[in-house]
Amino acid sequence: FPRWINDIESSDLEFGIESSKSPLRIYVAAFYFCAYTMTSVGYGDIGPKNILERLVCCGIILSAGLCWAYILGEVCGIVADMTSESQEFRKRMYHLNRMMKMQELPRELKARLRSFFLQNRHQVQFLTQQTLLRDMSPQLQSEVSTVLNLTWIQKVTFFSQFLNFLELQETRGVHVVPYKACIADIAKALKASAFAQRESFDNVQVLYILSKGLVALDSRVGYNGAVWGEDFVLSDTSLIRPVAGYALTYIEVLYLTRDALMEVIERRKASCPQLGRIVRQYCVRVAVFRGILAEAKRRSKGSAGQSVTPQMGRSGSPQKQSQALKDQSRPCTACTRCPETPGFGCRPVPMHQQDVVMPDPPPAPRPPQPKFPMWEEV
Repeated sequence: FPRWINDIESSDLEFGIESSKSPLRIYVAAFYFCAYTMTSVGYGDIGPKNILERLVCCGIILSAGLCWAYILGEVCGIVADMTSESQEFRKRMYHLNRMMKMQELPRELKARLRSFFLQNRHQVQFLTQQTLLRDMSPQLQSEVSTVLNLTWIQKVTFFSQFLNFLELQETRGVHVVPYKACIADIAKALKASAFAQRESFDNVQVLYILSKGLVALDSRVGYNGAVWGEDFVLSDTSLIRPVAGYALTYIEVLYLTRDALMEVIERRKASCPQLGRIVRQYCVRVAVFRGILAEAKRRSKGSAGQSVTPQMGRSGSPQKQSQALKDQSRPCTACTRCPETPGFGCRPVPMHQQDVVMPDPPPAPRPPQPKFPMWEEV
């Protein structure tokens, strides 16, 4: 069968060179053919001569096309991603790798750090969103904040009541722009945070909103849009029920502290007093309910502790305890309620109080009688 190397051999024989006996010349010729074929140049001086070579060339052309498509896509992606945020991310990763190398951190810890920073890259979008929100006009701030945060606002009791009040005022034709401005202030008070996988955290006087990932909240699993820590508005931390969070995956959360919310309520007290009133009613209702439960538990524990008899507590051995029970079960012989059957239905009387006759109290002294004169003395 004719081969692709035949043309090269015939051209080299004119100069007295036998290319088929030189592995180096065969390799250079093959590399030359593959290079101009994969780069789609195609000079045409070398080509397949049989069916096998044609099949091999088809595989080379298809592989080269896929490789070039991938390379061009990556180059275009790099060019399109040449923004200030991506440059800042690359600088951060460079400093991270340098720090891990200098400190000689363990391999597992290095992997966790790289994974955290790679997944945390998109959190910059929230910071950009907050910056854009501050640059908008007041009315646009309120409208955009309501649309962006409506999902989690409806899951908080007092915020949901405030939205219902807002809708009611709109139906009545009341000017509600100051009320919507409160929502914008709350949205601007939100802060972003991230937790790595297998990381635990708590929420005392902090409201959390999950924006990315999966988190275990005590006995349930929260996903995108989950809200917990609704009782963060209570000032007494003993009445707050903390929810322990455990990151099942990398998570991103938005959180609102009690001080930030109270600052918004105080600032909008004149233009929107309804928000403060709704929050205060919620605090009073929850505090009273949980305070009653706490007091009931305290009293139940106290009564349970006092139910143990002192005599049984002092008796150390089982013999003394059994003797004490026998002494307590003796009937009362001085019972006046059951003269026919002494001791029936009576309260057990301790041994040192049985068969003891209490002396009668002494009679009260009679007041002196006035002495009247006799008739003989008159």
